[in-house]
This record gives sequence, C-alpha cells and structure tokens, in this order.
Amino acid sequence: MQRGRLVLLASLLAFGCASESMLAYSPVKEKTKLSEDVLFTATRRSLDANRFIAIESSDPFTLTTREKEVFISSVPRLAYRYAFIVTTQGGTLSIRASCVQNSAMSREKYEDCGEQRPERVIREQKALHADILKRARQLN
Repeated sequence: MQRGRLVLLASLLAFGCASESMLAYSPVKEKTKLSEDVLFTATRRSLDANRFIAIESSDPFTLTTREKEVFISSVPRLAYRYAFIVTTQGGTLSIRASCVQNSAMSREKYEDCGEQRPERVIREQKALHADILKRARQLN
C-alpha cells in the first residue's frame, strides 16, 4: 500500500513538472448570423462563467481578459502569460490569444510565444468559442 502511494506521488510530481507542449496556433474568426450585441453579451457572460476578468476596450464590441500566468516548472521557474482578446463587431466572432513566455536562461524576461501557444491556451480558446456561440444562440 505504501509503495503504491509513493508511485502515485512520484507520477504526479513528474506530471506537474513536465513542460506544457506548445502547438501551432490559429485565432478564431467566424462570421455568424447573430448581431454584434448578442455576441457581445454572450461573450461577457461566457468570460464571467469561465472565471476570466474582462476589461472593456476603447473599441466597441471588444473585450480583453486580464492576463493569466501559468507556471510550468518550479526549478527553473518557467512560465507563460496569456490573455484573450474577443471582438464581436459586425456579427463576426474573433478570438485571439496573446502569449508571452520566459526561458531557463532569462526567467525575468518574457518574450512573445510566436506562432505557437501552450496546449492549455488552445483548449481554453476552443471551449470559450463553443460556449460563446451556445450562449448567443440561447439569447437570440
């Protein structure tokens, strides 16, 4: 029994310290038959439901989430930060994820993730996209 717990603990630690895989990234841009007002309301509700803090932009029908930081390793302390920018102008739902990451060589300096995003960010964007459209259809 004790050995089983040790194996489980070791596997959890190994999983927790493994770096998140980076995947090719594509932002969402989908023209819908829904109005920009309905999409905007659905976006705000979806962000709230998914525990994102939304910051209104000077652009109408655009919301940006507060940046989240995710640590992928404690030694060395590696992390990435990301935020979503959602626009509903003209009935087109656009979701873009900004992303910066640090490195083992420069833990204090964050650089753009380039054309890739961590797998978690891509999963969250897909879920957010589906949730916004679902909520918009219910409002319509």
